[in-house]
Amino acid sequence: MLRSVWELCQLSPSTSTPLNTFESIRHLITTVDEETKATLNEVLEANKNSNAITDEHKNSLNPNHGSLTLSRTRFDPSEKDPGVNIGDDGLSITSTTSAHTHAYLSSGFSSGRWSWTFAITDDVANDESVCVGAGVRPVQSSSYNSSGQMWMYRCYNGNLYSKGTQIRQISKIKIHPGNRVKIYLDHFQHTLSYTIYSSESAVGKPQGVCFKDVFGEIFPAVAFYGSHRSVELVSLESFNGPGVRFFNPDIPDPTGYSSSKSTECKINNRVYTMTQWRGNLTNGVMDGHGVANLNDDTTLFGTWKLGKLHGLVALVVTNPNSSTQDDDDDDDDDEDDDDDDNYYTHNLHIY
Repeated sequence: MLRSVWELCQLSPSTSTPLNTFESIRHLITTVDEETKATLNEVLEANKNSNAITDEHKNSLNPNHGSLTLSRTRFDPSEKDPGVNIGDDGLSITSTTSAHTHAYLSSGFSSGRWSWTFAITDDVANDESVCVGAGVRPVQSSSYNSSGQMWMYRCYNGNLYSKGTQIRQISKIKIHPGNRVKIYLDHFQHTLSYTIYSSESAVGKPQGVCFKDVFGEIFPAVAFYGSHRSVELVSLESFNGPGVRFFNPDIPDPTGYSSSKSTECKINNRVYTMTQWRGNLTNGVMDGHGVANLNDDTTLFGTWKLGKLHGLVALVVTNPNSSTQDDDDDDDDDEDDDDDDNYYTHNLHIY
């Protein structure tokens, strides 16, 4: 049964509303990014007299939670060459020169098991000029075949370069435009493994361990040596623990879990589509608590099982507010009013 926060505020402490619902929300709040957290803070502050959502819950917002870093992962403007442009969303890059260039993601990993997926969105078939892999900081050379800071898989011929040295007598399959590359980092074994996905299939071709002796804080990385080549980050996740998934309708998640069955969810007879998901992963699969951004500025808090929505806990619905300031405001205030043209209300619904 759907209940608004206002209804919950009217409930006496003796009601049968289960406290574990609020404990779930409290746990989920710690997994969201700053923007969503601010929205929830606004909602909680507006309902500060609620007997159910207490100051303890509000104070539980933890800015140091691991998945907060993941949800903000983008290509890093401070660790790229001038010859690489970062897209407005921060998730895509394009080379603008034929010189050797590189770009790193903003998140590095010094422990655990992680994976990230790059999509080769623009390249020249059989004349590829993209390399994908990882690196450490600081970068002293952007060249895939001489940099002492990067581990790179060359798309053109499948050659492998470990910190500037080609691994002889080992060559993997080629990576073509439209392919997706999933890279696995295992800090326990100190290895990087690869799986290649074609644009037509969610079933990948494992390439096994491509690099060994991978030590340090490892950053997902891309290297170019041709102009007008583009790469996009599709997913970034840990295998057991906090992770994030990006859902791009034009680039399927190579794990297969971004099919319409998993990205679409029906709530009150309305179908929503996930655009981003953050939460707990088990063996790389969405499992347990999760937070999903939906296609209409709605945030969903729920639980997932085997990659699919299993139970809904709460929704934060953002609605434009048509109210404006009084017409008789002084003209002198018009300049200040320009920043307040858009008003929004946030409604929290508990299930």
